[in-house]
Amino acid sequence: MNSLNRISHYSFYISILLAIVILVGCKENSTVSIQSSTPQNTPVVVSTTNAFTYAIDANAYTASTAYDLAFSTDSLAGTLVVGSYFSGNASLYIRDSTNSIVLNDSVTTNQTIVIAQAGKGIPKRFTLSCNNFTGKITFVLSYVLGHIPIAN
Repeated sequence: MNSLNRISHYSFYISILLAIVILVGCKENSTVSIQSSTPQNTPVVVSTTNAFTYAIDANAYTASTAYDLAFSTDSLAGTLVVGSYFSGNASLYIRDSTNSIVLNDSVTTNQTIVIAQAGKGIPKRFTLSCNNFTGKITFVLSYVLGHIPIAN
């Protein structure tokens, strides 16, 4: 056998051996479970200029939290999503610099609310008060570039 044939045979056997190692080494481990990285009753808050997000997975949560907001416009769009509601209640308030209410809602059930408003004040403070609340709340508020038509 010449040396070129031997190299070809070795390459073939090495390729087969490598394929077996990869196939044996790559198998799914079905006993691994992925846990949520955020524990219950710990809010996740993101606040930047003209945008705010608050999310919590609550379990018998009782607290009142407030965050300053950095909005420079009153043209707003957002959502409030409540899921996995089980018990308790929550009240959400957005206030302007004079403490007037720009937006508010009470949470006592699963719900999805879409917000589109202008002319009610520039948001300066977010407050959420929970009383023995169990469920998931996600609130997102952002500015809208341009003008939102408001129906009279």
